[in-house]
Amino acid sequence: MKKFLKGLFLIIGAGVILTAYPAPAFLQENAGAEKPVVYFGLIPLYTPSLMYERFQPLMDYLSDNTSFRFKMRLTKDYKGIVTLLEDDSIDIALLGGASYIIAKSKTEVVPLVRPLNPQGKPFYKSVIIAREDKDIKGISDLKGRSFAFASRWSTSGAVVPLYQPVNPKNHTDAKEMAKLSTSDVENVIRDGGAATSKSTMMPPFGKSMTEAEIKDLVAYLSKLCNCKFKKE
Repeated sequence: MKKFLKGLFLIIGAGVILTAYPAPAFLQENAGAEKPVVYFGLIPLYTPSLMYERFQPLMDYLSDNTSFRFKMRLTKDYKGIVTLLEDDSIDIALLGGASYIIAKSKTEVVPLVRPLNPQGKPFYKSVIIAREDKDIKGISDLKGRSFAFASRWSTSGAVVPLYQPVNPKNHTDAKEMAKLSTSDVENVIRDGGAATSKSTMMPPFGKSMTEAEIKDLVAYLSKLCNCKFKKE
């Protein structure tokens, strides 16, 4: 069980992924207690009441079938869960794909399990919906219309629909990624595609991410392609 506790529950996309996180604080906090407490953080997939309804049975099951007592921790947004990981306030976390990338760039997390769809594949669908009275039948009908996204840290609510109409860049292609400079990548993340002559579907993250977070993400992309960006 000790190895298990050096990890973290990571749930990618619409499902659950179990991940490990080092130095769990609960071991000191609950020394002498019958069952040490494991704090399980979850991204806000639903309202708080629905989150408890959906996930408390999992907490109860894990508590009944392990040597630990599992307690749920919720936050008001995706960023809050990453902060709890950084602060060592939770030991296990349910994350989405996008929030996992951010968490991975900030602290040491290890994905242990990932969800499978009914076909047994690690994929799922993100759906774009429209008001029935607006006569919107396809992507082309969205021109000139307002469009609402979920949290920018949401895989299904922002990342997938933003990239769906375009061919996303293969960030693991070392040859292509090495053609970019660090500033190129930072500018695209900060200012968005339109400001950098890239796809207009790429939104600017300069107001929702700090400069430190942007630099962390650039460093992660460099690790992802196992390459170095070209010199300025």
